[in-house]
Amino acid sequence: ILFFSRLETDLNISEEMAWVLFVLSIFVFALLGLISQVLKWRKTTVVEKQQTRLVLFSLGLFIALPLIQTIISLLIGDVPLLHFLSLYLFLFGAILIPITIGFSALRFRLWQMDVLLNRTLVYGTLTAVTFLLYIFFVGGLGVLFQSSDNLLLAVIATGLTAALFDPLRRRLQLSVNHLMYGQRDEPLVVLAQLGKQMEQSADPQTILPTAVHVIAQALKLPAVALSIIEDETETVVATTGKIDPQTVQRFALIVQAEPIGHLSVAPRAAGTPFSKREVALLQELARQTAVAAHALRLNRALRHSRRQLVTAQAEERRRVSRVLHDRLGAQLAVLLLQADSARQQLADDPQKVAADLQTLKTGTQTAVQEVRTLIAALDAKP
Repeated sequence: ILFFSRLETDLNISEEMAWVLFVLSIFVFALLGLISQVLKWRKTTVVEKQQTRLVLFSLGLFIALPLIQTIISLLIGDVPLLHFLSLYLFLFGAILIPITIGFSALRFRLWQMDVLLNRTLVYGTLTAVTFLLYIFFVGGLGVLFQSSDNLLLAVIATGLTAALFDPLRRRLQLSVNHLMYGQRDEPLVVLAQLGKQMEQSADPQTILPTAVHVIAQALKLPAVALSIIEDETETVVATTGKIDPQTVQRFALIVQAEPIGHLSVAPRAAGTPFSKREVALLQELARQTAVAAHALRLNRALRHSRRQLVTAQAEERRRVSRVLHDRLGAQLAVLLLQADSARQQLADDPQKVAADLQTLKTGTQTAVQEVRTLIAALDAKP
């Protein structure tokens, strides 16, 4: 717009009007971008929402600031300070958009830019370092042989630089991969870290949360979860980050040919599967954590059995208490009444007293048998 305003045409667009149209076009494009992202937001997964949240915020801020400035100008009139502040706020909103895009690309793998970013970092740095090495070798050899214009020195410098090119590229690739993907290229180190952290966890309840944290940190994964199967029900016992069931990849925890749970990991970017090497490493990590998960499941089963035993003991105590109160208590009360009756009739009717004493003896034997039955029942309980 600014270019065509300076051409000799019949449009007669002034430079001020061109600036207005230029700003308006930017505003319209930003608004259309915001609307498209908001409409797409409702159909995206949890990971994709996490990726675009900051970008939507920066677009909304970029659109809202000029609108707020316009409304304030209509309410209070033109204020020079307001125009000054609005200009800098507008520039701040414009700068914030690429910053949030870059941060989301690095932190949340926005638009799957990690591969492009990986190659850019590796070969951009490699180009700069190779150029500096060539200059260093040419300058150093020139000083050493007191010559600044010698084809042989240039050939030697080129050969030295070429010899260092591949080792330098490998080292840079490992460094960039470590920065972006964690220690996925060092599986033995990851396994050693996991084993060390699990050994240092004294409480069985903290072993799996520790394992989840180590796996997420070592491989730079956004979310990791461990679940165990108990009574045909799978329960998540340790997690870090937000697990999206639509994108998660699960690895079975198997002990003695029996699946006892799953290691669930979220990919670094939506729609980006793990490589074969990463899958092999995650399967090995699942094998390592399966033993700890099995121990935790046994510990939980033991605690559940103990709770059931305590509950059964309490229920048995209540049953014995009811028997003692309802049956033995009533029998002993009857025996006491029979003893009083026999004592009162002792002088008047000895034969009747003898019969009552026999009844009293029978009742006493019955009460003793009841007590023995209760004791036998208590002894039979596990």
